Amino acid sequence: MSTSPNSRNFPPPSSMPPAIGWPMPISSGNCTLSGVTRTFYGDADGYVYEADIGRSFDGDAIDGILRLHGLNQKMPGIDKTYRFLSVETLGKGAFTLYSRAEFNDGDPAMDPSQQYATTSYGSGALWDVDLWDLSFWDTRRQDSQRLDHQGYGFNVVPIFGTSSAEELPHTIKTVTTFFSVRKVRTA
Repeated sequence: MSTSPNSRNFPPPSSMPPAIGWPMPISSGNCTLSGVTRTFYGDADGYVYEADIGRSFDGDAIDGILRLHGLNQKMPGIDKTYRFLSVETLGKGAFTLYSRAEFNDGDPAMDPSQQYATTSYGSGALWDVDLWDLSFWDTRRQDSQRLDHQGYGFNVVPIFGTSSAEELPHTIKTVTTFFSVRKVRTA
C-alpha cells in the first residue's frame, strides 16, 4: 500500500479547485515565463486567470473580517466594564483597520460599540538616533492603537475588518482589554 497523497484520492496540488464563487471546470496549468513559474486557471467562458498575483480582484477591493472569540479575562462569572482595547499591528505598508466590539458573546440585547477606523503607517523612514545620517526605509513597524470600545458584560468580542484594492499585508499581533470589575454574576 502506497502512502503518497495521490493514492488516497487527493488531487495533485496543481489542480486543487479554487474557491472563488463560481465553478471552474477547467484545471490549472503551470508554466515558466521569463524564468518565473506561474499558475493559470481557465473557466467555461474562455477567460484565463493567473493565480497569486496582485492584491485585488481585477481592481475591486478585497473585503476581510476577523471576529475573535469572546475574551473574558479568565473571569467568565464576573461582569466587567470595558474601557478600551489596545491593538498592536504589524504592517508592510499603510493600512486602515476597521473595528467594533460586541459584549456578552454578541447578545442582541446589548448594544455593540461604535465602529472605528484607524490608519496605521507601517513603513517609512526610521532614523537611527545613535548613528547620524543613517535611515532605514520600508522597514516593518509595529503600531499600537487605542480603540475606545466601551461597554459592559462578562466578555468582549472584538471584530476587525479591512477593505482595500491596494494595501499590503498586515498582521494583528495582540489585543489587550482594559476593564474594571463590575459585579459577580449570580444564578
